[in-house]
Amino acid sequence: MSIVTYQWINSAFLEKAKEQHTKDIHFLATQIRKDYFYNEGKTVSSLLTKLEMDFTKDVSNKLNIIKDVTNADIVYLLDRSGTVTHMVRNPREPDITGKNYGFRPYFKNAIMGDNFVYTAIGVTTKKRGIYFSSPIYKNDRITSVLVLKRNFEEIDQYLASHDDSILLINPDGIIFSSNKPEWRLMKIENTNNVYDKFRYAELTNFKILKLQQLRSRTSRSDAKIYNDYSMNILGEPWRIISIRHLVNFKPKSMYSLAIVLTLMFLATVNIFLYFVLQINFQKNQE
Repeated sequence: MSIVTYQWINSAFLEKAKEQHTKDIHFLATQIRKDYFYNEGKTVSSLLTKLEMDFTKDVSNKLNIIKDVTNADIVYLLDRSGTVTHMVRNPREPDITGKNYGFRPYFKNAIMGDNFVYTAIGVTTKKRGIYFSSPIYKNDRITSVLVLKRNFEEIDQYLASHDDSILLINPDGIIFSSNKPEWRLMKIENTNNVYDKFRYAELTNFKILKLQQLRSRTSRSDAKIYNDYSMNILGEPWRIISIRHLVNFKPKSMYSLAIVLTLMFLATVNIFLYFVLQINFQKNQE
């Protein structure tokens, strides 16, 4: 009886855990989009308009203001050829002054007048990042391009605050962030994608992380919930895969509770049988 009761309680817990896991991953996706990717109306262009900046003088101070407001790791200005003319950076970032990034999509799009957001691996830094670029105008003519970069290490740290095993996967199937460092920059599908060498800093030989490996149990007690959540980021289909190990969430007293409930049930049955026997005994005495 205790086993049956335990199974009933366990089944109810599992359904509730699945429901909660779905809510948690939806909240996680919302936070990532809001806090680490700019929504429409929060592009570099809107920031420049709000700050009303003129990049013909005192450029470094203006770039520092933008860096502080946006929490970017690097902010730099490129001339019309794509060469970095001015930059400000966090101490851990390299000096890229004089480097040419005219081949990068974030430059090509911005120099044509578009505000552009781009996720890639830095050609110089070799770090995963989110790039925000915008054209800079003078007398209605594009004179330069402003670029902000935020490293994905921020997202790694945010995911690390979660107990679930989490993967943030870009449209190419590349794990761009995870709270499991060994999974970063692996790919989850064994596809024959032709990768943009500029986007991945010429990295094309990604190791494969099989989905079946994520789903399977490592032991009988390793019950887990697997959730694959799709979301739109910057017009591209990204995914979050979250694996929740139930041993971290299941109340340790569940089995004890099952035993207590069973004992209470048996006690109730015994009391009922006692009264039935008493009634029958009294009838026989009459």
